[in-house]
Amino acid sequence: MNSLRPLLRVRISLVLPLLLGLGACATEQPRVAEATSYTIGSFSDPEVTNVVTRMANERVLYVFDIDSTLLAFPQEQFVGSDHWYQWQRDLPQESPRKVHCVFEMQAIAYRLQQMVATENGRSTEFVRALQDDGIDVIALTARGHDVRHPTERELSRNGFDFSRSSPAGHPGLPSVYRPAIGPKVPSPRDASYQNGVGMLAGQNKGAMLDDLLKRLDVGDNYNYIVFFDDRKKNVRAVLDWFSEHRITTLVFHYQGDAAKFPGQDIDETDTETAALLDAFAVFDSEARCLPTAR
Repeated sequence: MNSLRPLLRVRISLVLPLLLGLGACATEQPRVAEATSYTIGSFSDPEVTNVVTRMANERVLYVFDIDSTLLAFPQEQFVGSDHWYQWQRDLPQESPRKVHCVFEMQAIAYRLQQMVATENGRSTEFVRALQDDGIDVIALTARGHDVRHPTERELSRNGFDFSRSSPAGHPGLPSVYRPAIGPKVPSPRDASYQNGVGMLAGQNKGAMLDDLLKRLDVGDNYNYIVFFDDRKKNVRAVLDWFSEHRITTLVFHYQGDAAKFPGQDIDETDTETAALLDAFAVFDSEARCLPTAR
């Protein structure tokens, strides 16, 4: 990859070889004038290449979701994954496979299991390329602050370091904070921001990102936000929130991990659930976290 650097004397010299098509054009790209959304299957899709090219000389912040966007559980580790959460959410209450403490179960999975970078490591390469070109890049996850340690552990193990690209070199906010995000979230929950990683406890990502930029006093630093997330509701939340504010936003609905679990072997899922429940019992001696029936 380094051998391509002399060919690309622009700020995104490392990003473009990473993506498909080597899409840099000799002519000036038109300025992106309004909020736009895209659905992509890879960080190397041409829509990504075009946006990165256009943003090369702009004041821009890149924001990445973590689960099923930058990191994912290997396919053999279904329980605790984003896909498992969606499956559990849609199960009827009377299902014998319904787990009535999905967040606690996910927390145990985060602590005990390893994750991998999506697209066989392309997500790591893409983020690093942006950072190497001096671009501000952060991660925002719906996870709660109680799982910060395993989250940062798996990010680091897969080569991510968002502390090097935090806005204005900001090291983070002390401890946890209660966001001030108005009537759209009438009962805000504690969040945290450290080492370039925001833990948002499932709250509106548009409102939470705006609140975070104000807390870091960097809201005026950017003309553009480029946002990547696998969840449609988060893409819509960011698009809707910033359409009412001053920063032009380009959002990518990332689907690179979407087809990873086209169908799930129920017997394997039951076995894995039982194993995690046994591990959970170490932390919860009263065994409150059980499916409806086992």
